[in-house]
Amino acid sequence: MKKLLAFAFVALLALGNTSFQAVAKDLSLTGQQTELSGEPFRGLTSEEAVIDRLCPPPLREVDGSAFRFLSDRVRVDDLSDALLSAIEASLLRAVEVCNTQTSERTGLLLAGLLESVAGHRWNHGELLKADNALKIAFEISHAESLPLLSIGILTSWAHLKVDLGDSWSARELIDLQAQIVEDHLDKKPQSPVRTSRLVHALRDQAYIYDVIGLSREAAALNERAAVMEARLPPCDTGCIYTD
Repeated sequence: MKKLLAFAFVALLALGNTSFQAVAKDLSLTGQQTELSGEPFRGLTSEEAVIDRLCPPPLREVDGSAFRFLSDRVRVDDLSDALLSAIEASLLRAVEVCNTQTSERTGLLLAGLLESVAGHRWNHGELLKADNALKIAFEISHAESLPLLSIGILTSWAHLKVDLGDSWSARELIDLQAQIVEDHLDKKPQSPVRTSRLVHALRDQAYIYDVIGLSREAAALNERAAVMEARLPPCDTGCIYTD
């Protein structure tokens, strides 16, 4: 089945000390950057040149045309392994070089691309590579200021941990996504938007709990979600609450 990815917590879920450099070294393939042959990367044959095009100096913020090129490529279902590896290696290097610390936009764009790469790796059965990509995507997704991407990444990551047989991590991750919804989307605690998102978070949490054998806890979460959903104002079929 194709895996679909969305858009002071337990010691950051014990994310470990694996550096971006180590992950990039493990996953990069020599010469694969030549696969990025379309505009705006045409003629660039070195990793440094590719990164300079993706995040031009001196600001090192993501270039819009380069981002759109990579985004269009990773949306393709039958992405070749060579191109996927080239994009992945470039993104992992970009995380080291590009300005994800003070440029929220750059962090969010790179995190979104890495999430898409993880989806391809997951679909190909390369679960450990998908796990690494989601780990890094979460680390740079700036959950404090704009949590929606982080929530989606955490939900996908929890499902991946289930596939990896790591029930403990799956529970930690899905608990964290629910906590972020409660903590960071509470400026309007009675708003339909916030309530709807929390309902979805609780149901995602309940699903993971049920899969890993916590059926009683899952039932309690589903009950809480049902109570909250019942308080939402009525709307036509298919209503979607948005900001």
